[in-house]
Amino acid sequence: MTHHTRLLAVFVAALLTLGATALQAQLVGVTFLNNSPDPALQTADIYIAQGGGTQKGEDIRYQSADNLASVFIFGDLETTITVAPGSSSSEADKVAQLTFTPAIDATYMIVISGVGSTDGYAPNPDGAEIGYTLTVFETPFFGGDPTKIGAMFVAGATDQNRFDVLGAPNVPIVRGLAYPNYTDTITSVDRSITRFIVTAPGKPADVFGAFDVNLQGYSSDVVVFVLSGFKTPQDNTAGEPLVLLAVLEDGNVIRNELVQGSQTASVQLIHNAADPAAKIVDVWLNGQKAVDNFTFRTGTGFVDVPAGEPLTIGIAPATSSTYADTLFTVTLPSFRTGKTYQVFAHGVATPASFAANPQERDIAFKLTVAEDALIESTTDGKTSIRVAHGVTDAGALVVQSAAGVTYATGELYGDVSLSYLAVDPVADTLWVYDSVGGTPLVGFVANLSGNKRAAVLMASGFLTPADNNNGDPLALVLIDANGRGTVLPSVLPPVVSVEEDATRQWTLAPNPASDVVTVCGLGSLGSVGSQIIIADMHGNTHSTAIQNGEAFSTANLATGLYLVRVVDANGLGSDVRMLRIVR
Repeated sequence: MTHHTRLLAVFVAALLTLGATALQAQLVGVTFLNNSPDPALQTADIYIAQGGGTQKGEDIRYQSADNLASVFIFGDLETTITVAPGSSSSEADKVAQLTFTPAIDATYMIVISGVGSTDGYAPNPDGAEIGYTLTVFETPFFGGDPTKIGAMFVAGATDQNRFDVLGAPNVPIVRGLAYPNYTDTITSVDRSITRFIVTAPGKPADVFGAFDVNLQGYSSDVVVFVLSGFKTPQDNTAGEPLVLLAVLEDGNVIRNELVQGSQTASVQLIHNAADPAAKIVDVWLNGQKAVDNFTFRTGTGFVDVPAGEPLTIGIAPATSSTYADTLFTVTLPSFRTGKTYQVFAHGVATPASFAANPQERDIAFKLTVAEDALIESTTDGKTSIRVAHGVTDAGALVVQSAAGVTYATGELYGDVSLSYLAVDPVADTLWVYDSVGGTPLVGFVANLSGNKRAAVLMASGFLTPADNNNGDPLALVLIDANGRGTVLPSVLPPVVSVEEDATRQWTLAPNPASDVVTVCGLGSLGSVGSQIIIADMHGNTHSTAIQNGEAFSTANLATGLYLVRVVDANGLGSDVRMLRIVR
């Protein structure tokens, strides 16, 4: 006896026992949606087994549905659902299977999502498994108001973060839905033209995508909306982009495409091109002026730009008025939706007029894209630092702090560190060395304090300005997430002989100070002709004559941190002390 013969026998027995009217009341409505982006499941077969018989729905295409009108499914009877690739020969070819008992006189949606092999596919940001997932849920009755539609939502995109859905006018319809889940209740939505906006939970400005939906034209009382495809097709074997599928009660599927430009990435631009001719420029994005008078050693804040499509950046003189004024343009590959990036401007416009790079790296003006930029630190109680090397005439960058933290151990010109370094939020001296384990050349004092601060530490300028059109000299610069650039004050390594080693014990008192400060313990550095040099965190300095034990006034110093160093008449210098001024 074949499967269909057995099923017919069950059907006939039920008909004789219950009568046609009672039997009809026991039938269950089922709609099957193929939502698997795996090419192996481009078409899917579904097997429904009940009471020893099996029925089959065949060749249901990806992002299409079938309400299985020719399949008889009975309520209150254990049912096994099996999904297999299209043109399968039996349930043995299954990729997913589940068993449930449908309620009498109910309607259900069955959805297959996910992929067979995860190779080439991005993991789910919330940690959900992205293998084949078979889901079944009841679609409740909704009716009585012809101006409304009952809406349910399914999170069907494997690489999509947990999300909210906002409807017009930005009213929350769905909160915190995560793949592969679905809303278990119906939401009443006006039967009108509506823009559904998919956002990060509780963050309406953080948009993953938007879809214009004409609910007036839907012939259903209940519509199941399925977020399908991929948020970032580039990370998923160049699959389909996000689409909002509207599955109607008759099994028809309406595709609602992304609103153009609704997917965005967050980008910070950083100007680290030391060419004196490009010290101040204008920046154009996709033909529109985005940054006016962009200054060397500064950045922008993080701004939203279109994702999923190429981005053309043009660099023009600071006097530019139209896109035609651009002198340099580059088209960057598509940014990924919801990701954060930094784009660094490095290099010089006319390389032949500048000193060559020691490693023969190309020093022509270029844009370097760094992914996974941080707007704030991801490590509690720490400051997050990313390192970038933008000194065209310098070799390997070696930076270690006085506290023993290694920031760079050989990055070459043009390199940007892939990850961030978590450091204590304190003031520290960062020493630039001539080689790993070598001699410190110059130090820079960095105030790394801040609440959840994330910043870029970049080597900037020229090692030998005289050979580079007298451009700015080497400096370490901190670029914060808001774009503020701080050129770190520099200090020379202490030059102290053996008999003068005690000068390392010199002190400032009181510290913090609000009025006068006394310098003690300088030894020979406190002799006539010595000077005390005071620098603020922006590199501004002033000096005053000093003798050992002598006090100096802080009346002209604003509240904040300062660097204090003593240099004698012969250029012999002390190490550096931090001084805090409070008012």
